[in-house]
This record gives sequence, structure tokens and C-alpha cells, in this order.
Amino acid sequence: MKIIALLLILVSMFIGISPITVSAEDAEAEEITDLCVIHGDGKVNASLSDDSIYTYAKLNTVSIGCEEDVYGVYVKFDREPLPFTVKSQGGETSVNDSYLHQYFSFGGVKEIELNFSEETSIADIYVFSQGETPSWVQKWETADKADIMICPTHSDDDQLYFAGMLPWCAANGYTVQVVYLTNHLNTHDRPHELLEGIWQTGVKYYPLVAHFPDLYSLSLEDAISAFKAYGYEYEDFTEFYVEVLGRYKPLVVAGHDENGEYGHGAHMLNFKALTEAVEIAARDGIWDVPKTYIHSWKENTVTFNWDEPLEYFDGKSAFNVSQEAFDAHKSQHRFESLTNWLYGTESAPISRASQIRSHSPCRYGLYRSTVGLDTTENGLFEHLRSYKEQADAEESSVEESLSREESYTEESESFEESVFVSQEDSDSLNETTEDESSEIPSAIDNDNSLPKVAVWGLVAVSFAVLALIIKKAIRKNNG
Repeated sequence: MKIIALLLILVSMFIGISPITVSAEDAEAEEITDLCVIHGDGKVNASLSDDSIYTYAKLNTVSIGCEEDVYGVYVKFDREPLPFTVKSQGGETSVNDSYLHQYFSFGGVKEIELNFSEETSIADIYVFSQGETPSWVQKWETADKADIMICPTHSDDDQLYFAGMLPWCAANGYTVQVVYLTNHLNTHDRPHELLEGIWQTGVKYYPLVAHFPDLYSLSLEDAISAFKAYGYEYEDFTEFYVEVLGRYKPLVVAGHDENGEYGHGAHMLNFKALTEAVEIAARDGIWDVPKTYIHSWKENTVTFNWDEPLEYFDGKSAFNVSQEAFDAHKSQHRFESLTNWLYGTESAPISRASQIRSHSPCRYGLYRSTVGLDTTENGLFEHLRSYKEQADAEESSVEESLSREESYTEESESFEESVFVSQEDSDSLNETTEDESSEIPSAIDNDNSLPKVAVWGLVAVSFAVLALIIKKAIRKNNG
């Protein structure tokens, strides 16, 4: 048998047939940027294809011409764009998403044009052939509602003090909305690092980055004073969070340590503004958050387990995924206090979240709850149903209601049909027994007397009794 199988394989190879074939659509798409020419405002611009976020160009028009058929284009903007259009042989499409990283799919074209209403800053463009888009290409979605809203201050805090939380929630199918209190528009790398990191955690919903600048301080008072110097009052922060809570209506909220973890004033400001906003939103009927967790909070303490293997991440733990995601934040690796805290040292490496003692990413407190306290490990959503679960339950309820209605309709139609048949039988019986029934007392024929079914039952019994009397009489005579 082995010889026969070998001969079949050799024959198939000889005649040009592969024993196993993979279609172009199933294979991973290849990057074919090198086979394309990219123009910016009519001129070839090498900075658009150098794979560097540190080089960028401000343009009104970008055109892409390629030798091979193009099925996908991935654009990394240097700053979030205003609405623009994408044009190809397949037509023209308006794009209103302001994502910093955007992917566009095509049906196999050789020329593409991007037109901007205002000068737009672009860092990199990648072009792809037909096939499955590589996993590093980000295809963002926008969340209408959030199962959980996580509120880091800076672009790397989500992989540090909230380490494990994002991957765990994504792996368990929850809608995760990350809301950063400060932006990093004074740099050209950190906005990209933010997206690269969050994408690696499995979160697919585009984060919300507030308009507040990144300012360093060592106390809450200093933070409030520093932002005031830039024209921001403390109330601006609470108003921001109240608006965001009303927009996403999160079932769970997670926020910073009251003491700012290692004493960062902006973290302290974040905690104060977020917790006050939760109370204000509930008081004013905007949104009453069911559960609010605060990092390192001392009351109603919980210890989450971010170290269990997750099938969603091929056996990696949620904490390990966050460690890998922090690798995207290259600009912050110069701070040994951060890298040592997350990764450990060469002599004492860290591979589990439970190894971290100071500012442990596992330790939180249930600051506020409308649904009761946690009683189980990783009870982040205990006593709650995700928005998807709620939608599924509602859909199931509607389907059950429709099914009951259909069943009721079928039963009603069957009953009406049986009544119609019974009426026909009754009419037929009336015709065939008209003479006999004339001898029955007139009271029986009265429509206001006994029901017809009972009448004919009485008639049948009478005939049966009469038959028995006649039969006995015959036997007696014969005897």
C-alpha cells in the first residue's frame, strides 16, 4: 500500500497536479509594496513606503500604481485624518473613520487614489496581494456600547497597571472600550505604539483618546495646577468622563489607583475625575454603572487571576499577552523602573502576574456596585450579562414568541377545520335520517334545547337499547 501511495504522489507530481492545493484566497496575502509606485501630490515619495513612523509627509492626494493586482492597502496616518475618499477602478468611496491606522480592501485593481479635503499627514503605506490579511494589519471597529470601559491615563498604562485585564476580556468575548485620558500628540511614535499594543491584546474596538495633553506631576494638586496652566479646569475632566459614560454605557468600569500607582499626579487626577463622574452620571440619570473597579482599592478587595492559560491565545496567559503588547511601546523601554516591574531582571525574571508585589495588576477593589459583591474568582462580570448575551436572550425570546404564535395559529386552523368537517357530517346525517327524526319529540329539534352532539348521542343510545330488546325477544321466541 505504501508503494502504491508513493506511486500515486509521483504520478500526480509528474502530470502537474498537487495532492493538496491552497487557493489564493486562503493563503496569507503578500506585501507587494515594492512592486508599486506611490506618489504624493504628483511626486514619488519614498517616505510613504519606508516602514518608519518617524518619516511622514503632509499631502492632499496619494496615488498608488502597481504591477500586480492589489487587494488591500494599509495606511498609517501620522495624525488622525478628516473624512476623505478612496478611488479605484471599482468606484469611489467616502471614508469618515478617523482611525490612525486604516485598511482598505479591493477586488484586484492596479490603480488607487486617496483624496483629502485638507492637507493630511501620512507615515506609511503597505500594499497587499490577494489572500488572508496578515494578523498585524489592524482592522478597527467602533463600539456602540461597552461591556467594560478601561481608563488608563497614558498609552502604556493599559499594558502595565491594567496588565492582563484587556486580553482576558477580549479572550472571553467581551466588548472592550479603552479610554485614554491623555494624548501623545507631542510625539510621532507613542500614538502608533498605543494602537500596536492594544491590537496585540485582542481588542478590536478603536480606543478613545481624550484631547488632554500628557503632563507630568507628582501630586493631585500639582496635576490640577499643571493642566490649569494649559487652559483646563478640573471640571473639564469630570465632564469628559460623564459624556463618555453616557456614550458607551459600560457594564464595568476599571480605573487607576487613588495614589497614582507610583505617585503620578495625572493618575491621581484620573481616579478622582472618573469616580466622581460615575456618581454624577448615576445621579443625573445619564448612566448608572453596575460595577466600578479601582486598582489597589482597599475596600471590597478582589484578586484577579491573569495567569491561567487561554485557548484564545494558544495557551498563553492574559498577563503574558500584556507583556508582549508592552514590547510595542519601544519609546518607554528606556525606563528600567517600568521594564523591571513588568519583565523582572535577568536574575529574577517575571512570567506570572502573581509574582508582582508592588502595584500588582491583579489586585483591585470593587469601588461601587449596584449588583452586589463578587463571590467568585475573576468575577469581573459576575451578576451581569454582556450586551451580546442580552441581545441573544432578546432574540431568543422573540423567536419563542413567534414560534408560540405560529403554533397557536396552526392549532386554531386545525380546530376550525375539524369543526367544519363535523358540521358537514352533521348535515349529512340530518339528510339521511330526516324521516326517523320526525318521530322524535319536537323539543329535541328546538335550537334552544340540548346541543346537537348530545341529541344525536341520545338517539344512538336509544337505537342501541331498542336493538337489545328486539334481540332478547327473538332469542326467547326461539327458545
